Amino acid sequence: MAFNFPGMLLNVLIAWIWLQIIFFFGQWRERRKHPERIVPSRSEAAKAEAAARGIIAKEYQELGSMSFHEVTTLVLFVALVALWLSREPQIVPGWADWVKGDGYVDVGDATAAMFIVFLFFVIPAKPNFWCFRESPDSPSKTGGALLNWKVLHDRIPWGVILLLGGGFAVAEAAEESCLSYWLGQQLRSLGSLRPALLVYIVTIFTTALTEVTSNTATATILMPVLAQLASAVKVHPLYLMLPSAVACSYAFMLPVATPPNAIVFEAGRMKTRNMIQTGFAMNVICVSVINLMINTLGDHLFDFSRYPDWAESGSSSVSSSASHCNYTLS
Repeated sequence: MAFNFPGMLLNVLIAWIWLQIIFFFGQWRERRKHPERIVPSRSEAAKAEAAARGIIAKEYQELGSMSFHEVTTLVLFVALVALWLSREPQIVPGWADWVKGDGYVDVGDATAAMFIVFLFFVIPAKPNFWCFRESPDSPSKTGGALLNWKVLHDRIPWGVILLLGGGFAVAEAAEESCLSYWLGQQLRSLGSLRPALLVYIVTIFTTALTEVTSNTATATILMPVLAQLASAVKVHPLYLMLPSAVACSYAFMLPVATPPNAIVFEAGRMKTRNMIQTGFAMNVICVSVINLMINTLGDHLFDFSRYPDWAESGSSSVSSSASHCNYTLS
């Protein structure tokens, strides 16, 4: 967070300025093209805003108070976030250490997620037992759960899940088949370049790749390759991997790049050409910002001037996998 938070604020500020320029330029061009159109006065705009606020207030009142179903869903969501944050907080022992005990038990983020999903299928949506009964004399009844399979089947975007799972599968296959090692060796010739130029090339390539693939798939495929490249050219692994991981989110040009792009594209009835024109500038800006941050703040935080001991100690495992991959590829 110490590295990414300042860069995020800088990107948001520059993005706001850039979008304001695009917006006012579009208005100016529209006025030149259609000077006969009358701009609404401030009083008319205020009336329209008041009417919109009235509609929103009316819809909010019609929602009524939160039901037991909604309150329980909120509580379970907060509990899931708390379980994720407290699993391995690093500064203190987490609940995962207590669950593992002395034996080997694989406890990850999916463990907490599946536990909360289990509770969704168990807790009733409208309880009618114990203190939840309408009257003390009324019999207890069973009702439907907070979540059932029909809702899960109809509402879950299974295509997105398969896309993300496919990205993880491709990354695992690339590592097991030694493809990531082969790519890292092929890119070894880039070691003759200056490290700053190498990082710039890597972030540009990552940004271009994430425009046509999901962010998670891009990261899971590229991270093993960059780790091999860093080991081959003896560059601090974080110097290559950290800006590339951040650049996986720089998908601004195409609707298919990420679901938020598709939502904005559909809701705003935008043209692909307009999104590419605006998004290309955002890609260039964000890539420039991440390269600036990694060579200033990142160097101060992580000391990229030396090859770290933990990367050197990992060279033994890398060399063993390299010998295995050399035998496999030959």
